[in-house]
Amino acid sequence: MNPRQKLRLEYAQRRLDREVEIRRRKNEMYQLDNRMAQLERDHLKLIETLIQAGLDAGLSDEAIDLELASRHKAFYQAQAGLLKENGYPANYLNPGYVCNDCQDSGRLGAEDCHCFKQALAQAVYQEQSLLETGRTLADWKSDIFADNQREQAEMIYQAMQEYVKDLEHHPGSSLIFQGIPGVGKTYLSTALAGTLAEQGMVVVYQTAPDLFDIDFSDRQAHKHTLRQADMLIIDDLGKENLTDFVRSNLFNLINYRVRTKKAFLISTNLSLRELKNRYQDDIFSRLTAVCEYYEFVGPELRSYRNSD
Repeated sequence: MNPRQKLRLEYAQRRLDREVEIRRRKNEMYQLDNRMAQLERDHLKLIETLIQAGLDAGLSDEAIDLELASRHKAFYQAQAGLLKENGYPANYLNPGYVCNDCQDSGRLGAEDCHCFKQALAQAVYQEQSLLETGRTLADWKSDIFADNQREQAEMIYQAMQEYVKDLEHHPGSSLIFQGIPGVGKTYLSTALAGTLAEQGMVVVYQTAPDLFDIDFSDRQAHKHTLRQADMLIIDDLGKENLTDFVRSNLFNLINYRVRTKKAFLISTNLSLRELKNRYQDDIFSRLTAVCEYYEFVGPELRSYRNSD
């Protein structure tokens, strides 16, 4: 079960738990004051009568809904009065939702609610163990770089700050981080991933060797995740075993994300010339068409463990 499916179940359980709690509170009130149960029975009977009468009279749905709204309002006012008489808050039988916008359904019409997007972003991020680092752009430090590296590193860092601000308006903007191993590419890309996840974006982080190394039974769900993530980060491009299968799937993935204006970040040890020689024009042209290129200069950052 993928994170989206798990989260849908969590939202369904949240709504069920709320309904169970409402029923428990109603039973509590029915035992305390029998007027409460009678009020609800009378209201339900009245609503049924009004609907049937409206249909028999040929009234429009809008006219029936208007009359029902008035009756519902009167019912909730009477209910609130009884609750207050018994020392309970007026909304006791209507506990609030975690998200009032979608009423904990996770959807606003045909779209995911902002609360669901935020929760999904965190769920995907946690599943990849990236949150264990606690790393965001706010945590990035330049003092781990040597003097001859620091200026370039700070320039790229500032560019990433602007990139985050601009991504909402230019969702297809993508990146290439290039440099020898250990010069801070992974350090910055995971910080960028953490910042985007904090903002509610679904970030998928994969190393190139693992990108398509998936069991057949999970392949379609994995393909969907790679395509639909708000940001896809592919680390160590060039280290994968470039079979015909991998080449074809890599082309289709990048091509899809370019066409649908979904951002991605490529981190690689290969130079642009080496990238072109390895991936030829079909993949290389799509990378360079949408990617800003940033070169990380050496030497290796020995003072910072796991920097790349």
